[in-house]
Amino acid sequence: MDRGEPLIGTAPVATRFLMIEHPGPWPAEPLEVFAPATAAALAAAVAAVAGQVFLVRRPHRGPAAARTTTTVPQRWWAVDTAGRREVVGSWTTEDDLAAAARALSDGLDRATDPARPALLVCCHARRDQCCAIAGRPLAADLAASWPDDTWECTHLGGHRFAPTFLMLPDGVCYGRVPHGTGPTVVTEHRAGRPAVDLLRGECAYAGWEQAALARLRLTAPDAVTSRSSGPDAWTVVVAVGARTLTVDVHAVRQPPLPLSCGDARAKPAVSYVAEPQAAHRGGDSRVEG
Repeated sequence: MDRGEPLIGTAPVATRFLMIEHPGPWPAEPLEVFAPATAAALAAAVAAVAGQVFLVRRPHRGPAAARTTTTVPQRWWAVDTAGRREVVGSWTTEDDLAAAARALSDGLDRATDPARPALLVCCHARRDQCCAIAGRPLAADLAASWPDDTWECTHLGGHRFAPTFLMLPDGVCYGRVPHGTGPTVVTEHRAGRPAVDLLRGECAYAGWEQAALARLRLTAPDAVTSRSSGPDAWTVVVAVGARTLTVDVHAVRQPPLPLSCGDARAKPAVSYVAEPQAAHRGGDSRVEG
């Protein structure tokens, strides 16, 4: 459900992600596919690193592939976007997922393997039908170009921004991707030309910092710091090489409206407005608004 609000500043906030291959069907709360003890252990491991966990599966899943149990080893992997490294494993029984939980902390702390690229497209119908209806064609388009990179995944947040996908290990989230344009968005992003009008944000940063980076048309800055400058307002300082760029950001409280196709309840949302400070002589290098 598109409420017409800005995309920017809505990416999930995390630097560590755990992906668990599971063919489905997926319940509304993904970890409920597992026994309570396994689900609790995974949830605790994710919470301890302020991370995110997703169930994933390959696109073009046939009806026979939708099983709640599997006898073929399934993949899991954990990614640290700050260090761009990963830990990879497999599972056939839930006991095997104890290693996945450990990978989020100790495993990634010691990891040396570079993270391989992944494209996670939200196709979580039980959370919101719009994600599946819009997401599956996007996943198919991406898989045609990058079959090894592309996965359907559970809820990325922001049903109203469907179709939406996450790029790893970049930790960058896009939304409202027009039909047929997904491969171009990925190709251009990997060439250092992000589609800012479709950018939800960089997951390593808070929403207001995501908004500042998008306003500057930047990804992968050298450093970002922010401080409160008033109620629902921040000053964000971005370091890029020898330059320091400063952006003023304030939050806009959206009126309560339904946030998904399957939820009639009205809920509030927050969007961000970012304005670079005017350039001036001497001192920090700033950008024109």
